[in-house]
Parts: sequence; structure tokens; C-alpha cells
Amino acid sequence: ELKPSMRLECLTPDFNGTSGLDGVATVASAGLDVYAHNIETVERLQGSVRDRRAGYRESIGVLEHARSVNPSLVTKTSTILGFGE
Repeated sequence: ELKPSMRLECLTPDFNGTSGLDGVATVASAGLDVYAHNIETVERLQGSVRDRRAGYRESIGVLEHARSVNPSLVTKTSTILGFGE
């Protein structure tokens, strides 16, 4: 049974090394309500806190691309606190 009040959120990777921005576009246009992609921490701490294959600017670009593909899509991110922000 469908529940119109239920919202669908997807926490995504950056698709780096796989489908790239095409993967972002596929998920963003798949009918979900919220596109989530975690930045993890502030830009200056990225190298010491986050996997070095991922970058702050790259993550911002993922969220921007998702929104450009589907302007009505809610985008969100999460951060980890306590690293000296």
C-alpha cells in the first residue's frame, strides 16, 4: 500500500571511479525525495579525517549536480563534529 506521507531518502556515495556524475543523475532522477551525501567535516580537516579519495569540493559538486538534475529535490549532508572545527 502506498503512503503519500512517507518520504524516500537515499544516502549516496560520490560515484568516483564508477559512474561519476552520471550515477548522481541516475539516483537524483529516480523519484526520491531527499538526496543525501555526507561531507563529513569542514574543508580544512578533510585530509586528516576523511578517506583521501573523497574531497570536500567533490562532495559539494555531487550535491550541486543532484540539484541541477532535479531542482525540486531536497539535498542534505551530514558532518562529524569534534575534530577541532
